[in-house]
Amino acid sequence: DEVLVSKTLEGDDSAFTMLVNRHRGVVHGLCYHLARNFTDAEDLAQEAFIKAYFKLSSLSNPSKFLSWLRQITINVCHDWLRRQKNDTVPLEVISMEPDISPSPAEVCEAKELQEKVAEAIASLAEKNRQAVTLYYLDGCSCEEVADFLDVSISVVQSRLYEARKQLKRRLMTMVKENLEGRKLSQDFDEKVRKAI
Repeated sequence: DEVLVSKTLEGDDSAFTMLVNRHRGVVHGLCYHLARNFTDAEDLAQEAFIKAYFKLSSLSNPSKFLSWLRQITINVCHDWLRRQKNDTVPLEVISMEPDISPSPAEVCEAKELQEKVAEAIASLAEKNRQAVTLYYLDGCSCEEVADFLDVSISVVQSRLYEARKQLKRRLMTMVKENLEGRKLSQDFDEKVRKAI
């Protein structure tokens, strides 16, 4: 990082592009962690790199670039969060009924999540799927499920345990795939370079 910082300060913008490529994942991850929204996280990551570029001459110790960049990223996100909180709307546009309808993107994400959950449940063994469906969907107790299926309560508990274990593995895979699918685009560094 030190060498790349020095080269950037000497006017070599390709060196800064290398810094962006090297640290884009952690910056984007931190932005997502704070903003909890992939679209805003990408914008915030870009803003953090742009700020870092223009403030690079104020970095007194180039070996501390990463911690300095992390602090800039945190500040950019906190500023954004404050703006989100303080966004005011003129009184004439406020209706008596709040608009709580989800955005098209939120609807799409919710539908996609429902489909993935349905797939995960469908992948369970028949007996475990039945226990999960009755217990969670219908809100039955273990005793009610046991009575309905004509099995012991311990059998129902065992089936639920096995189903939870399998769903947990599947969920972790889904989480991993979802997060990996939200990585910054390959041309992110180009977007940053164009913006500076």
